[in-house]
Formats: sequence, C-alpha cells, structure tokens
Amino acid sequence: SLRAAESSHAIMLRLSTLAIFAALCVCAVLAQDYDQSIDYSCRTDADCVPNAECHPAYCIDRATADTLTRPQICTEIFVCGAAYDEKNCVCKDNVCHNITPDCSF
Repeated sequence: SLRAAESSHAIMLRLSTLAIFAALCVCAVLAQDYDQSIDYSCRTDADCVPNAECHPAYCIDRATADTLTRPQICTEIFVCGAAYDEKNCVCKDNVCHNITPDCSF
C-alpha cells in the first residue's frame, strides 16, 4: 500500500540521517584524539618546546616554533594537560611529545 511505502521511506530516511550523524561524531572524536606532536621531529629533548598557543596541547620542534607567533593575550585559566613549559616536552623516538599528565580528580 502507499501508506506502508511512505512509512518505509520515512524510516529509511531517519536511519540514513542517524548513520551520517554517527559517522560525523566518530570523525570528530578521532580528530580530537589525533596527537599533532607526531608532525614535529627532534633528536633531543632540547629540540622540543610547547606549541605557540595559550594552552598548548602538544609540543613542536624549536625550528617550527621560531616561525610562529604566540597570542598577545591569553586567559589566565589553567588547562589540565597543557604544556606550559619546555620541561613538559620530550623527544621520544624522534618525535616531540607533551608529557604533562591530564588532571584527574
């Protein structure tokens, strides 16, 4: 019947929309978990510094950092896991990494 076909079409449309939404959520989570540190190579810990941002989530090589400009104004909040100091950055397997532990309460 026509009504059953319309109902079936509506269900398929809703399922398609739900599948697209789920795929977008997965992509957003994967993008968030991407450690951008892997893009910056090093030889020693001294080669690694925090990224030029207010609350650096990752560390970069010093040569790249020298080409970036830090923001002029930042909020004075403390962000757990941010690499605020060079001692928070290490070179491991020729890649700069942020070793600041995330806060856990």
